[in-house]
Amino acid sequence: MRKGLVILLAVIMTVLPAGTALAAEDTPAAGTQDAGTVLAIDNENLYPGMDQPYSSGYMPAVAGGSASIVLPLVPAQELQGGSINITVDLGDASSSPFVFQNYDKTVGLKEHMVNNGAGRAKACLVELNLPLAEGRLSGRYPVTVSVQGQVQGGAQFTQAFTLYVTVTDGIDPNAPAAQDPGDADAPAGGTGGGGGAGGGEAKPKPKVMLGGYSVNPSPVLAGQEFGLSVTLQNTSDSQPIKNMKVTVSGETADIIPMGETNSFYFKKVAKQESAAIDTRLMVQQTAEPKPQKILLHVEYEGDGGTEVTSDESIVIQVKQPVRIEYDEPEIPQEVNAGDTMSVSMNVMNMGKGTVYNVRAEVEAPGLVPEGSLFLGNLESGAAKKGDLYVFVSTLDSSGADAKYGYTNGKMTLSYEDEFGEVSTQEFDFSTNINPPVINAPQEEEEEEKPETQSQWWISVLILGAVIGGILGIRYALKRRKQKAEDNEDV
Repeated sequence: MRKGLVILLAVIMTVLPAGTALAAEDTPAAGTQDAGTVLAIDNENLYPGMDQPYSSGYMPAVAGGSASIVLPLVPAQELQGGSINITVDLGDASSSPFVFQNYDKTVGLKEHMVNNGAGRAKACLVELNLPLAEGRLSGRYPVTVSVQGQVQGGAQFTQAFTLYVTVTDGIDPNAPAAQDPGDADAPAGGTGGGGGAGGGEAKPKPKVMLGGYSVNPSPVLAGQEFGLSVTLQNTSDSQPIKNMKVTVSGETADIIPMGETNSFYFKKVAKQESAAIDTRLMVQQTAEPKPQKILLHVEYEGDGGTEVTSDESIVIQVKQPVRIEYDEPEIPQEVNAGDTMSVSMNVMNMGKGTVYNVRAEVEAPGLVPEGSLFLGNLESGAAKKGDLYVFVSTLDSSGADAKYGYTNGKMTLSYEDEFGEVSTQEFDFSTNINPPVINAPQEEEEEEKPETQSQWWISVLILGAVIGGILGIRYALKRRKQKAEDNEDV
């Protein structure tokens, strides 16, 4: 029975939505006969180029200016031609860190060495090497691998597997903007006049630049306020600036000011001096978890009342709060040693962002789980359910009295946000381990045997009595007939 449950668990893990770093989504091709879900990610085996299997948390590697992706796909149906076609979507070209080129290819179904040469597995092994662009920003970026193919019989299928690549060697989106080296300013243009004097020499305009900023907290949580401190510096070494007005706003409606005003006035900023602004803003609850811009519009005057305007921007990272809820698993109060019990877990993502690598584990003396329950990624508003199989052993093998009794344990649910930060929730439980139940079918048969034998002898006696009665009647009739014949002769 335990072997059958292990096989059932493997089947369940195969059909769950795929991947540690991926969220698999099936999208049938329009206008064709849909073959259903054909491909699933091989969660258990370690393929070349992977540091760990998907069930243990595989993530694409980033090194040497490129990202490497290994995606083993196992077909549940026979593929026509023994191959699939893939296309790669790298997202928005204006913000993606990847070099855009043609990554489409055909991938065949072949046997591959797995688990560091300890075994072989048959799969369509998608291997991608994505060069990273210069000037890229650090962050987490989606890569969608779309698969098209046919199964035997001609039915077509299309599936999409989205995974996330974490880039850490790029430009920090929260770093202060680099200052322009040097202090040379453009000429004001035109010549000054007055009082009949001839043309005067044009003076350079003073320049205001972002000297630095800080965001607290960072990353900024959607739906909450945050503080912003900004320093604006007069880079001129010869002129002050006057009547400086600074307006702070969000690039989109996702960021709104929370102070009494979002405009700040400074009567004068001396040469090589700076002005500081402290304000509070808020990110809307519905904001997407991605980098967002804060805009600074600066208006000021130089010598002679020359009006100058400039614009600066600050990039902040917005994250959505993680809201994971689950149905409390039901664990029996009484179990028997030698049994295998199933623990169901239903997890729901109530937040606005995606959570990654959702898994559950059981720890308790005397309980031996057959692995961890891996549910993969959960999109906003999605729910997934799975079963974790646990073998009931004994508490201690040193003595008969210590083998059975109550055991206390915990079930741990863990998951990651879009920044890779791991969160956990724990559920405590207790159960009583009883001795194994041993059935005795032979004793029951022996108890039933005398009753069966008794019923057989009764049947024989009844049959003998019936036969004896028939013979007696026939003998009596025969004697009567013989007597009548003797009387006739006399």
